[in-house]
Amino acid sequence: MKRAPLIILMMLGAILARSVDETTGWEYDASTQQAFYMFENIEVDGFGVDEADVLGAFKDGICIGFTNAIPSSEGGYSTFPLMGQDGPVFGLNGGEVPDEILLYDVSNGSTLSLNTSGELPGFFKQ
Repeated sequence: MKRAPLIILMMLGAILARSVDETTGWEYDASTQQAFYMFENIEVDGFGVDEADVLGAFKDGICIGFTNAIPSSEGGYSTFPLMGQDGPVFGLNGGEVPDEILLYDVSNGSTLSLNTSGELPGFFKQ
C-alpha cells in the first residue's frame, strides 16, 4: 500500500516528461515510441552548422523532436529523436516522416527549412 504514492508519482513524471529548448522555445513530450534520424553533414548554402544551432522535426506544425547540431568538422553525426504517437503524446504513426525539418541558426537568429539530399525513412513502430 505504501508503494501507491511512488507509483503514481512515477506515472505523472512519465506523462509530464517534456523537453524544452530554451533558445527556440520548441518543446515536445517524450513518448515510449521513438526513432532517431542521424545526419552526417548539414550545410546551408555551402556553410556548415554551429554546435549552438538547433535541429527540429515537426508534424502538423508541432515539434516532435529536436537536438543541437553537430558540425561535420567535429566528425560526428547530428542525431535527434522523433516521437511516435503514444496515447496522449502527439507524434508520428508507422511509415510517416516529419512534415518539416527546421534548423535554427543561432548566428543570425533565423529559422530555415531543410531539404534532405535523399528520401527519409518512415517511422517504424513495433
